[in-house]
Amino acid sequence: MIAGLILAGNARADARQAKAAPAATGFAVAWEWGLGSPGKVSMATGVSRVFIADTETGVVAHTAADGLLAWTQKFPSTLAPVVAGDQVFIASSARVHALDEASGRPRWARDMGGVATAIAANGAGVLGAAGRILRAWSADGIPAWERAFEGEVAPGLLAVDAGLAYVGLLNGALVGVDVATGDVRWQKKLPTVPRAFAAAGGLLYFGGADRHLYAYKRGGGRAWRFERVDVIGAPATDDRLVYAVLWDNTAQAFDRNNGIRKWRTALPTRALSGPWSAGTEIAVPLRSGAIAILDRKTGVLQPAPKPGSADRPGDQVLAIAASASGNEVFGVILLENNSRLLVARRRIK
Repeated sequence: MIAGLILAGNARADARQAKAAPAATGFAVAWEWGLGSPGKVSMATGVSRVFIADTETGVVAHTAADGLLAWTQKFPSTLAPVVAGDQVFIASSARVHALDEASGRPRWARDMGGVATAIAANGAGVLGAAGRILRAWSADGIPAWERAFEGEVAPGLLAVDAGLAYVGLLNGALVGVDVATGDVRWQKKLPTVPRAFAAAGGLLYFGGADRHLYAYKRGGGRAWRFERVDVIGAPATDDRLVYAVLWDNTAQAFDRNNGIRKWRTALPTRALSGPWSAGTEIAVPLRSGAIAILDRKTGVLQPAPKPGSADRPGDQVLAIAASASGNEVFGVILLENNSRLLVARRRIK
């Protein structure tokens, strides 16, 4: 087992099927693939493919079903790919590139005006931030608008929900922008520096550097704040609750409308990133490489598969991404010999 991701046999530079342990619960390995990605990596998933961006070599796509290499493109990027419709958007060399999701063929490229700090899909196209400027393009690359702010857009602090873009600035401001017109609807001074945005159902959620969890309304007002929770990554949400993992090695759920805490569960080890939805449960990727599964209503932690004899605690998880359904998770693993694997795990039903 590599960092909690159960693998069978030796690492190989080809895709292959692996037998899932019948008694295991949670997620079992489906396949693995050797990677030649030497830089810092980030990931995203589409309907049938997983995409890995590397800061040195570019972006690669693998089929989610069996791990076969689908395509490669030499567009190095420090930002995770963004998948929307049948396109993958990559911010590389101060340009945004739109690639065909199935073939990787470039469809169009546009100047960002500087090094990109954030990129997001807006339903009808893509938004990209560089310096103080936020730009929007349609799905076919036609420039829609650009908006200059009083401060620079903070790295990664861009989220879109129901026609509104939430933009976090380095000067501490939160800006609401109409994605159709680029008009600024409101601007608020935040009490803290956000760590990662999650927007859904008319609310924006984030953990702050002040160790509080916040929810902001679509109109810019603060909906609630829960104090003394130091959040890792972006929260997840559904129609009732918002879920967060904390530096104290717990997962917690809060009423999405008023912030009342509903449950708190201790995790086996520290979380690698924020949680995601997995059917009737919440999945939390751990730094050990394992995945903690919790009942979303009660927070009860499901039993994990027993460790195998091939445990290798020296291996590291470099990046992780889940499918839209939450029933598949893909991770880039650094082995003790400094080689890398792309590992896919599927939920055991």
